[in-house]
Amino acid sequence: MMRKRALVLLSAWAAITSLASALPSYVTDGLMTWNREAAGSTYQDWSFDSGVNPAVPENYFNPYAGSDPTIAGPVIDFSGDDGSVPFQWSSKGIWMGDPLVALISVPNSPVNNPVKYVWFEMKYKMVDMIAPDVTVKGNYGVSKTSETDIALNDGWRLMTIGWTIRPNPSMEWFTFSLWGTGGYLDSVSIDTLCTVPEPATMLLLGAGLALAGRMRKR
Repeated sequence: MMRKRALVLLSAWAAITSLASALPSYVTDGLMTWNREAAGSTYQDWSFDSGVNPAVPENYFNPYAGSDPTIAGPVIDFSGDDGSVPFQWSSKGIWMGDPLVALISVPNSPVNNPVKYVWFEMKYKMVDMIAPDVTVKGNYGVSKTSETDIALNDGWRLMTIGWTIRPNPSMEWFTFSLWGTGGYLDSVSIDTLCTVPEPATMLLLGAGLALAGRMRKR
């Protein structure tokens, strides 16, 4: 009996370990790393080479952009006021304002996969801010998994934030505001990944946990 219980628990642990090893890992050095173009992934990079508003990413991979005519591609919609600096785009590839307000929309898979991982990164400068946040429409569980904010040169900073969403929504919105002696935004990157465990792993995990539960009842 003890040997059977040990084998059941070992099987369950092996399934959980296998599933966990397939999930992306986040570094905490403030530099974005990701397996881009993996199955279920998207990425979008804005460097603001032009002053078009809403701003489309200069570099992106998002197979869901344009797949549904009711869903626009990834964009950043800027608004702001003329405070200590005017609300405008600079030819240096920087959006500014006092405040500078950003609303970002990113389309994703319409299929409700169990888990979505989101990693947001921006290079910015400000005195005060409303920190970046992600919102979704519907009944989803959203939790922040990581956050770093690193000082660079000349007052610039690099912030990265990771979120986990269960299950994945078909669209996420990101918002933040920068102000003080002016808010400045140099770049934004957003990566997403929907994970779909392999059927064999899910069957093993389910069977192992079910058997483990029966053993505990006995």
